[in-house]
Amino acid sequence: MTELLEDVLSLGYFGVFIFSLVLNLVPFLSPSNLLISGAVGSFFPSFNPLLAGLLIALGASIAKTVHFGASFFAGRFLGSKQQTKTNDSGHKHAFRRLGMIAAFVAAVSPIPDDPIVIPLGLMRYSPLKFFLAYFSGKTIVTVTGVCLGQAFSLTFEQYFGQTATIIISAILTILLLIIITKKETILQKLKAHRLLPPDVAHLEL
Repeated sequence: MTELLEDVLSLGYFGVFIFSLVLNLVPFLSPSNLLISGAVGSFFPSFNPLLAGLLIALGASIAKTVHFGASFFAGRFLGSKQQTKTNDSGHKHAFRRLGMIAAFVAAVSPIPDDPIVIPLGLMRYSPLKFFLAYFSGKTIVTVTGVCLGQAFSLTFEQYFGQTATIIISAILTILLLIIITKKETILQKLKAHRLLPPDVAHLEL
């Protein structure tokens, strides 16, 4: 799997976009985009951090818009009674007023975003407003992550040399893959050791 990741990222900026898009398409299990962008920044210190961050944010935003769109169209298949109940609820009016803020906060903060994205879709919130708000918030996270990753990589290289930096970047990439593939196992172990409340449904790193 590490070789597959290296092959994707070897495509340059396009590979970064595909990497972000694919990881974020997995609902409730995608890793933090701060972690993704930090790994990209440390692995590719020569990348333009603004462009790399924008592409990671774009991939994440398109993926979440797919989740949003699925729930948006799923709202059509709700029974008429249930649809009326959803439309008349107080949550509906709250999301109408604060939908962009909710999408922005979900994107920019470490809180899980699918519990916000999916209800917004079911309530048939504006797809354009959702995308713009989510992309804006996610761009802040990803550009920051790429900059931090590059700063770490360059600082480490200055003191320990390029070979050590490559090794550390490879280790970070492997750790990222472990987190992606073992996320639910990590969650269960944290619950078992009472490091997380038992009602936490999924882990956002």
